[in-house]
Amino acid sequence: MKKIVLIVNIILLVIICIYFTVDIKKTQNVYGEVGTQQDMDEIEQNTTLTTENILQNLIFNGEELPFDTDSSTFYLPLSMEEEDWEYGDFSSGDEGVSILLEDDFNNVVKKDAIANNESFEFIAFTDQEYRFYHIVFTGLPIMNITINDGTMEDSAQIDMSLYAASTKSEWVKSSMANINVRGFTSKEFPKKGYKLELTKFDSSGNTVNNDLSLLNMRKDNDWILYAMYNDSTKIRDKLSIDIWNEFGAEANPFSCDFGTKLEYVELVVNGEYYGIYGLMEPVDAKKLDITASSEASSQEYIYKRKTSGYFLTLDEFVEDSDTLTRCGFELKGTNKYGDISLQSWQPMINFISAYMIEDDEEFAKEIKETIDTNSALNVWLYLQIVSGSDNIGKNMYFVSKVTSSGSKLYFVPWDLDLTWGNVSKTTNDLRTAFEADMVQFEVNWEPGESLVVRNVDNSVDLVKEKWRVLRRTILTNEALVNRIEALENTVVNSGAMTRDMNRWPDGGHTYDYSDIIQYATDKMDYLDSYLATLGEQ
Repeated sequence: MKKIVLIVNIILLVIICIYFTVDIKKTQNVYGEVGTQQDMDEIEQNTTLTTENILQNLIFNGEELPFDTDSSTFYLPLSMEEEDWEYGDFSSGDEGVSILLEDDFNNVVKKDAIANNESFEFIAFTDQEYRFYHIVFTGLPIMNITINDGTMEDSAQIDMSLYAASTKSEWVKSSMANINVRGFTSKEFPKKGYKLELTKFDSSGNTVNNDLSLLNMRKDNDWILYAMYNDSTKIRDKLSIDIWNEFGAEANPFSCDFGTKLEYVELVVNGEYYGIYGLMEPVDAKKLDITASSEASSQEYIYKRKTSGYFLTLDEFVEDSDTLTRCGFELKGTNKYGDISLQSWQPMINFISAYMIEDDEEFAKEIKETIDTNSALNVWLYLQIVSGSDNIGKNMYFVSKVTSSGSKLYFVPWDLDLTWGNVSKTTNDLRTAFEADMVQFEVNWEPGESLVVRNVDNSVDLVKEKWRVLRRTILTNEALVNRIEALENTVVNSGAMTRDMNRWPDGGHTYDYSDIIQYATDKMDYLDSYLATLGEQ
């Protein structure tokens, strides 16, 4: 009998635990008080509907949420990976203003709400007035900017807050910053790209750099907001960057990251939704660990190839002057170099001199003294993979690093929107077009091409082996398709594509990723055949 009573008590205890567990979970998932129809009727009967913005601040988990004034919408970033609603609640941040939700989010499928860009209405009210507002959940982090001085069309001093989507513990990072418009062709688009310089006050009240790690990227004060206006998929740069980071960015002896990183954010500026952006690390002297030295033989340099239409020639390297641009290259990070003279260009002069040698044996000897051949072959193969047609005559960093055998050039690709079949087209508003036959386009990028064509130190076999490894690992057709579909999920099912399209209807947008998937798999299959016969022509 005692045994039966004990068993019954255990069963009752389990039932009670389950009940309270479910009840607690239900209570935690309610994001604030949900009003009944009677509650709403009483508010509307006893107060007056207003068009004034009576709710300045909506609080979630201790943080004021970004707000779009025109649509009366507050934005809350949430994890797209977790099915359950994150713990927290909504509350008014304004004295005398109360809020009531119209929806109990226990009854809402979180992933559907995010993916479908659903807008949830709630009411804010005082003793005298009421107004309806909206909440939108996004699967992407949000950067909220408040302008203190200047304009976003040129440059401004701002306050910046970045709201993470993946966590609600210490989930907002804030800083003062300087911001200015960046880009060349992209400056002409209505959706601008920006450069951010984070700042803070030191103990003496002086403005100094504020180094922060944003979205698990490097800890620094310099950042880029890339607009992605003309890429309809919004994934070409991210796809290309991620592949380079797994393949070539760390293939150097300096423990440097010879690349960049990109994470998606949505931008809100002064109460106006600006759309989806790529928050990026710039390629700069800090990332490349450029050494400054008073000795010319120990000085390291960054040359950015940024103007197409130039052949590699020594014609512009005759005059000894402080010229910062030669032969389509710009000398970057000049604050590290002291006096700028022809000596500052010596690594480029050495490379071009070797590149112009016609005798194969002499060329092989000299070119290995001026460039890192492994870096050049990696970039050459990489450009074939991504169809980097816009990286031949520009959008490439040539980085002079000091090695045990003297200064050598290493290479870092940059600005990868014209990849995976997208090409430049000046005849349309977006300046780009998708051309499927780019699958068979060979990217004749000079440093790598010269090594392959002349087969310096068995470069052909080295490239073939690199390709075989990639095709067994990160570039199987299945792995590549999965990578594209994951990025599609991030951009589309976060709701960001829809919001960006509503904000910038003349920009590039698509929900159909079949073209880029087909292009990517066709490109891999084509390279299988092309590289198999490389060197046999």
